Amino acid sequence: NNQVEPNAIIFDSAISACEKDDKWKQAVHVYSIMAQSMVQSNTITINSVISACEKSGNWEKAMYLLDVMALKIVESSAVTFNAAISACAKCGEWDMALQLLSVMMGGRGELDAITFNSAVSACEKGCEWEKALQLFDLMGQTRVRSNTITLNVAISACGKGGQWDKAFLLFDEMMRGKAEVDTITFNAAISACGTEGEWQTALQLISTMAESKVQMDIITFSAAVSACQKGGGWQKSLEILAIMRQTSLESNAITFSAAISACERVGEWEKTLHLISFMARSAVNSNSITFSAAISACGKGGKWESALHLFSMMGLNNFEIATITFSAVISACEKGSEW
Repeated sequence: NNQVEPNAIIFDSAISACEKDDKWKQAVHVYSIMAQSMVQSNTITINSVISACEKSGNWEKAMYLLDVMALKIVESSAVTFNAAISACAKCGEWDMALQLLSVMMGGRGELDAITFNSAVSACEKGCEWEKALQLFDLMGQTRVRSNTITLNVAISACGKGGQWDKAFLLFDEMMRGKAEVDTITFNAAISACGTEGEWQTALQLISTMAESKVQMDIITFSAAVSACQKGGGWQKSLEILAIMRQTSLESNAITFSAAISACERVGEWEKTLHLISFMARSAVNSNSITFSAAISACGKGGKWESALHLFSMMGLNNFEIATITFSAVISACEKGSEW
């Protein structure tokens, strides 16, 4: 009501409140009003707006604000660049994150673990495992100490790139005391093994996890079952499910789908039907992937009646039926001479 003349302190407080409450649009709006009111912004002001954008992954707006800082000759800081790099990381904009890192290395801000963690994360989301490892090496060259977050993300990046052996080497470094391991560390390593079907190594990691008294979660077991599924260790996948049932964790569709797929690969149709039944009794929501794998297993075993029954259940549950599912049902009928 024009009773109080707006000043930088008032605007900074309002923007900071928006940033803390993850309201990036409101933060940008307040900043816009600040500019229209001819109130001079500073590094803290724009850092808060960029941080608000970072929390929502709005990297384009974060980059725009960096340009605004340059035009207004407002000094940027490590906090500024870290927030902008983190915003890029959340959207997998690894090339932009690396450009910002390069600017920082040119003397625009002091590099720290937060800087590298965000940049490595951007590469991980962008499936650029080689870039992630290069950044990990660069940390050592710039004498920035890596931590658990750095290595966890680097392991995940290697896993996504199908480089399970490199992921395991990083994991081994952590186990030798380079950084503290946690549930995320083991999950990333087990998932990396899963991409290449290295189920024996995945099971070894679960054993090490238990010995180290690191808490397992649903991701741990799902990743291990997936590794068994891709590596043909269907019996082990069932053993993992059995172990999981002894814990307080509840299996989900991903875990069961991986186990069913493992059984399907070797034609263990009876096991797939048992798992489908167990899912229903456990109130675990099945999906089209679950049923498609079970139908395929029945097809391989020539059990056309079971395949048709599962197919009808898919229709009753309004599951999307893919071409491969139709092919599996037709194949089952063909093997049973039910032309």
